[in-house]
Amino acid sequence: MSVSKSTNSKPYILVVDAGNTSIKWSVFLGDDIVWRGRDKDIDTQCFDIKSVYFASVRGREANQILLDSIQDRYKKAVCTLLDVRSHACNVINAYDEPYRLGIDRWLGVLYAYHRYQSNVVIIDAGTAVKIDVIDKNGKHLGGYIAPGGRLMEQALTSNTGRIRFSEDDMEDIDGLPKNTGQAVRLGCREMMFGFVERVLRDYPNSVFLFTGGDGEYLMKQLDVDGFFDPDIVLKGAKLLGDERVIM
Repeated sequence: MSVSKSTNSKPYILVVDAGNTSIKWSVFLGDDIVWRGRDKDIDTQCFDIKSVYFASVRGREANQILLDSIQDRYKKAVCTLLDVRSHACNVINAYDEPYRLGIDRWLGVLYAYHRYQSNVVIIDAGTAVKIDVIDKNGKHLGGYIAPGGRLMEQALTSNTGRIRFSEDDMEDIDGLPKNTGQAVRLGCREMMFGFVERVLRDYPNSVFLFTGGDGEYLMKQLDVDGFFDPDIVLKGAKLLGDERVIM
């Protein structure tokens, strides 16, 4: 969505999700996302931002550079830094050292419990597959981090010199793999499927919430009765930011 001019009467909030390789931007009006983008997409937008909620997995120096650029762009905006604590938004963190839980996982947990108020299993399928479990009382029980299918594939091929294949090898897959490329890719995929299936089987009376670039694909491949939402980290950031501002 493109905005041609600022609207001073509307309290737009900019949520920043700064990952190691890219920055995700989203603009909220109330609880609705009215614009989203990555990296330099923000340069074309003219929202009159009143508040900035900032979540990042980057180091202190990189964060400061990014914060300075945001403050320079939105000089009147109030910036709230989001971090991981022992509890927030009616959720208790499972970690003895809360700050060691990734901010992206924490924000997803906060939103998932807020949205469903139930036992929830979050499956975030991207480069890594991250799973977090929350009970109906808002207690984060912990979770797992495992490599995604492509990451396993890269680890296998980079550490095994004789495994070489091209994308052409992935054509005409029917039944068991019949060449090395198919054997590697489908084998890694099956390991990922098995990992997720095992965890879901351990928590049957739960809402299954999928997210991440491969989340919807994974949900469909496993034929899971669940929900897909690509924006749980952004929505969790908005939720936590609102709480921090009120406090």
